[in-house]
Amino acid sequence: MSPVFNRRASFCRPRGLHRAADYDAEVISPFHPDVDNPLEDWLARVPDPGKKTVVELGCGTGPLVPSIGRFRRALAFDFSAAMLEAACRRPGAPHVDFLRADLRALPLGAASVDLAVAVNSILLPSESALAAVFAEIRRILRPGGALIGIFPAMDALHYYGH
Repeated sequence: MSPVFNRRASFCRPRGLHRAADYDAEVISPFHPDVDNPLEDWLARVPDPGKKTVVELGCGTGPLVPSIGRFRRALAFDFSAAMLEAACRRPGAPHVDFLRADLRALPLGAASVDLAVAVNSILLPSESALAAVFAEIRRILRPGGALIGIFPAMDALHYYGH
């Protein structure tokens, strides 16, 4: 089982954040104020969030933590401990469980999640790895559950090596 991070955990103290600390400044993000990002509106329209479980797949430094923290149960996954440490300092973090995990093997039961959210995090080196992530998302979603995502357009990099 992956370690659970939360605001009170020892993992949430400043250490080893040299990369995560610069991440928001160095990466073009859909959360930048100049970017038209409908994700917050979509999340705000989810009916009865107080009765639902949401997972963020690849939470990074946690820009969505305040939004997912209003759900009955909120889990934020990332493979990077430094990113999880940064995310657990966001407003709303006391209501979110932070877990280090591979998106291809989430430590969740089948049909246990109402909503999965992914923002530029489902970016894998092979079609089989990508298929494994989507199979895992399908496994954890309850019937009627949904995936809301922003997916990077990386074809040029894959095909042309730029």
